[in-house]
Amino acid sequence: MAYVLAPHLYTVRKESVRVLTSGIATGQTIQKPTMRVPAPDWDDRPAQSVCIGVDAAGMLELYKSTLMKAV
Repeated sequence: MAYVLAPHLYTVRKESVRVLTSGIATGQTIQKPTMRVPAPDWDDRPAQSVCIGVDAAGMLELYKSTLMKAV
């Protein structure tokens, strides 16, 4: 919900995503690595937006101001 209210507080990267189903990383969600070589395991998958960072101070301020409005 916070992202909908204040998307400027978030850093988002858009790239293909896979969920590993075998091996040491089973169950992990991995976004396509940034590389300039073919990546056949990701190439035919649609890009997804993934949050990779947040302005923590701004997020806490949004949370606090939203709570104060409810009082």
